[in-house]
Amino acid sequence: MSTKHTFLVRPQAGGERLDQVLVSHLEGRIEPALSRRRARKFIDEGAVFVDGKVVRVASRPVQAGATVLLIAEGYEALAQTEEQPEEQPVGVSLGADDILYEDADIIAVNKPAGLPAQATRDPARDHLVAVVTRFLQARDGVKEPYVGLQHRLDAETSGVMVFARSKRANAGLTEAFRERTTQKTYRALTSGDPKYSPLADEPLTQWMVENHLGRDRNSKVFRQAEVRSGGDWAQTEFRVLEATKTALYVEATPHTGRTHQIRVHLASSDIPILGDTVYGGPRHIGGKAVERTMLHAWRLELPHPVTKEWLVIECPLPEDFEAVRQRLFGV
Repeated sequence: MSTKHTFLVRPQAGGERLDQVLVSHLEGRIEPALSRRRARKFIDEGAVFVDGKVVRVASRPVQAGATVLLIAEGYEALAQTEEQPEEQPVGVSLGADDILYEDADIIAVNKPAGLPAQATRDPARDHLVAVVTRFLQARDGVKEPYVGLQHRLDAETSGVMVFARSKRANAGLTEAFRERTTQKTYRALTSGDPKYSPLADEPLTQWMVENHLGRDRNSKVFRQAEVRSGGDWAQTEFRVLEATKTALYVEATPHTGRTHQIRVHLASSDIPILGDTVYGGPRHIGGKAVERTMLHAWRLELPHPVTKEWLVIECPLPEDFEAVRQRLFGV
């Protein structure tokens, strides 16, 4: 059986989610039959290409006439080992205070730290897409609510995330993030450095980092690093909000959306994020433990995907972040 499957998206399927397109177009062409669950895994693993480019977002709408390629190596053997129930929720839930903005087309929520934005390779691990889906199911009595994902946060990062609640909104969000008409603002707690210290003659309070980022091939764990050739252009603007000799409270405004971008750029600025051991951040400061990477998606600005009204959605600092901030700066 061929491990590569290529097809053109039928006209009537234009605008549908990528995982739905895979299942419907490969019906009868792949054995065992491809499930939505397995389709999402292929997408997450980078095995699906649309018009020659890898796509890792299952809810991404696909245009009619697009060329889709699935590389399904070892699928038959893999499918036989996956005869297990769908993943079950493990207790993460949303409350009314976690809904930052909502209308008929989109919903913005407060993502807690430690929760992946989307499904991982561990079917037992909960994720935000599933949490939002369960919330809408329980509240609205809808069996399969539409939940479209167009951007992600790292699992340990907390803060605002927006989801599409309709097909038309999903297309609009796709365009907004692709064309970079959104603006994200993050808050981070970092280690200190003399050049940022308030005791310096002219402390550095604002700066920009611009470089190309690519995977660090010398690392045993996944991490990004500055590369001399290839890679993706990355640009982040930083501003110091509070400072001591040993720690900083920083605002980050990324102008591109590369994996781990803020984490890499702060580490290259000699002030890695507290708790971010992948990039050299300390797990202890002031004699106390830092339980996770202290990075928070504080504000998301974007045009409404349907009405085009400019939205500004802010997410309060979570308790664990605020506790460390107060311990460091006393206010």
